[in-house]
Amino acid sequence: DLLVHDNSELRKATSQCISSLCRLQKPPRIYAEKTLEEILHRLINNECHPGDRDDNLWITINDYKPPKTQTEWEQTCFLGKSFHGYYKWPKIIKYPLNKRERYTRENMPEQVAILYDRFNDKKFVAQFVQFMVLDKETDNSFDSIRYRMFKGR
Repeated sequence: DLLVHDNSELRKATSQCISSLCRLQKPPRIYAEKTLEEILHRLINNECHPGDRDDNLWITINDYKPPKTQTEWEQTCFLGKSFHGYYKWPKIIKYPLNKRERYTRENMPEQVAILYDRFNDKKFVAQFVQFMVLDKETDNSFDSIRYRMFKGR
């Protein structure tokens, strides 16, 4: 209820708390470990050869075609480490899968359920939006706390 309180300092402090709570309650990423042969479905040369080669073109945006279905998206391998494969490939590649555990009403923690119930209340959301607009009119700068509250990071 402090998100819709008359005092703007309380609303700001509550936004920080909710931002932190959302970051803590975020489901963890699921990682997979595979060898390069499992990803490419062919044998590779494991010697040190710097530069662009046939075995590392898949990590560039060379001929990337975005996935069209949810299944294709979940099977796409995005490698976050740009240095892998430029000189030599590691023996095992660890990368995040494109799927996460999603909370449902039955399996969400109690803290998340409280937030879920509050933001499902249309009257609360309408008041919250009014106060957000009011706060934005008084302060024209970017609010990173509010951004993190909605982004969850």
